[in-house]
Amino acid sequence: MAGILSSHAAEAVPVDERIECFYLPSSSKGPDGRSYERKVSGKLGDKRTAALSDILVDFCTAQPGPRGVRPSTLERIRDDLEPGRRRLLLLVGNYQEAKLAHRKLVELRPEWAGHQIMHMVPDDDRGTHHWDHGSLARSRVSTLASHQDVWILITPMLAIERGHNILNDDHVAALGAALYLVRPHLHPEDLGYHIESMNRWGVDQIRTGMPAAGLPDAPMGERAEVFQRIAHRRWADRLEEPLRYALTGPLEC
Repeated sequence: MAGILSSHAAEAVPVDERIECFYLPSSSKGPDGRSYERKVSGKLGDKRTAALSDILVDFCTAQPGPRGVRPSTLERIRDDLEPGRRRLLLLVGNYQEAKLAHRKLVELRPEWAGHQIMHMVPDDDRGTHHWDHGSLARSRVSTLASHQDVWILITPMLAIERGHNILNDDHVAALGAALYLVRPHLHPEDLGYHIESMNRWGVDQIRTGMPAAGLPDAPMGERAEVFQRIAHRRWADRLEEPLRYALTGPLEC
């Protein structure tokens, strides 16, 4: 599956109108003739690579139409963006997948090779990534707009974060749309989700009069002990829960 996140340039536009999210599945027919949606997440090894390649084939292949050949999905998304921001960010799972996706796109669309696609590589002490054709070091990602013909950047999800100011000559976001080719998920050892969840629970408790602390007319010391005990138990339960989307509530997804 793939997701698209695009943004209008005008800051005056409300957030719910400025950022548009779409679910754009990549479908195929199985041996039984039934249509199914391709999925990368949850697969390993060759099966994962094949699934990612199939999505790229679907998205970068020109489509026949009644009036001739139609541009590919990636090209149509690009052309619908505002001038100066017609660049796509393709998000994958890791640096190796970014490089494999780059190679696959060049294989499928040789005319894009050379100066239209780049993939991110990690920073290292040797600087060997600078010799890799079509690569862009993570610390140099802000220079993307200086590569005039590049309109596709492929990066791992965890390598792109707030603070990466990828701007064009007009000092607005150079990237017009982001496509999630894999499902975003937290690192299994990252406690950030659990901490934010506890913080949200604590704020909700304060706003509603601390119902977890027991009766409101009980002594403050007793209420504090009850609240501390419940909070500690909730924190321990959170740490034992596996991070799976199936366990998240409708407001947490």
